[in-house]
Amino acid sequence: TGTSRFDFMKSLLFIFLFLGVFEIGFAQNFTWTDEENKVYHLHDFEPGKFENIKVEKICTQEEATSFLIWVSDTVKPHYHQKHNETLYFIEGEGIFYVGSKKHIINPGDYITIPKNVVHAFKTTSEKPIKAISIQAPEFFGKDRHWVD
Repeated sequence: TGTSRFDFMKSLLFIFLFLGVFEIGFAQNFTWTDEENKVYHLHDFEPGKFENIKVEKICTQEEATSFLIWVSDTVKPHYHQKHNETLYFIEGEGIFYVGSKKHIINPGDYITIPKNVVHAFKTTSEKPIKAISIQAPEFFGKDRHWVD
C-alpha cells in the first residue's frame, strides 16, 4: 500500500503541476473521477448560503479523500496529526499561513501541507475562496486539531 499511496500522490502532483505550469483558465469546468470512474463536474457544485466555511466531499477512498471547500472569511489555525493536505485554489484570493510563513493565494495556486504543520487561511477577496482539498490518507473528519 505504501507504493500505491506514493503513486497516487505522484499522480496528484502531476495534475496540479500541469494546471499550475500552463495556468489553464478552465478551472470552472474542471472534472474529477473517483475509483468507480464517476466524473464530477466541479462547476456544478454550488455552496448555497453559508456563513464562513462550506465543505462538500467529492470522493473518498483508502488513499485519500477529496473535498471542494469555500471560505468567505477565515480558517482558524489547526493541524492534522495523521494527514497531509493538498490544496488547489480555483477562485478567490487570500493569505495562507503555513507554519511561520505567509503566502498570498490566487486562483491556480497549489500548496501541500505536511502532517503536524499548523496552517490557517484568511480570504481577502469579496468572492469566497473555492479550493479542492485532498487529505491523504482517507480522512474521516476527526484529525483536525485547533491551535489557540
